[in-house]
Parts: sequence; C-alpha cells; structure tokens
Amino acid sequence: MSARHSRKFAGATRQQRPDDALAAYDNALRYRAENPVKVLYTVGLIEGSTGREHWPEAIERFQRAVAIDEASTIGYIYLGRCLAEAGRFDEAETALAWGELLGTHPKELASARLRMANLQAGEP
Repeated sequence: MSARHSRKFAGATRQQRPDDALAAYDNALRYRAENPVKVLYTVGLIEGSTGREHWPEAIERFQRAVAIDEASTIGYIYLGRCLAEAGRFDEAETALAWGELLGTHPKELASARLRMANLQAGEP
C-alpha cells in the first residue's frame, strides 16, 4: 500500500467512515499493497463490525487473507467466526479447526467457539 493510500485507509478507519476505508482498501489492493493480508484482515473486521455485519463480504476478505497466508491463525479464527454468524456452521468448524491446528491465539479461538455454540443454540 502506498503511503498515501495507507494514510487514507487509517484515517477513514479511525474516523469510523467504513465506506471511505473500504474505498481506500480497494485502491490499496489495486496498487499492490505491501501487506495485503493485513489490509484484507482489517477490511474483514470492518465488514463484520457491529452495525455493519456484512457477513458475505467479511467472509470473502478473510478467505482471501488465509489463501495468501495459510499460517494466519487469527485469519482462520475470524473466518470461522464470520461463517458462524452467517449460519454456515460446518464451514465455521473447519476454519476454526485450522486455527486450532496452527496453535496460536487460544483466547480468540475459545471466544469464537463459544460464540458459535451460542449461535447454534439460537442465542443472539
């Protein structure tokens, strides 16, 4: 990501302007972001954030992130969490199993598994 795109992205994210942040993200990827995994991860978080909850978009971003970096435990965890939010529990379990196999971020993994269990039980 160029310095200019990075500043736009960070500024829009800090100012809670998700649409502007997403536009900056698109430009960053178009111009070959230096760390596309970080950009995809951040955008996945924006898409899935409270109030937005754009699960298909968040899922797509996390899928792209883990396709680039197959050792991204946190990427698999958030992918699993978004899949669970979308009611895609089998796929969520697969993503979380990959995250568990990689062996880092145990607290985040436990939180994602708890959230999935709550969703499966019909809890909000």
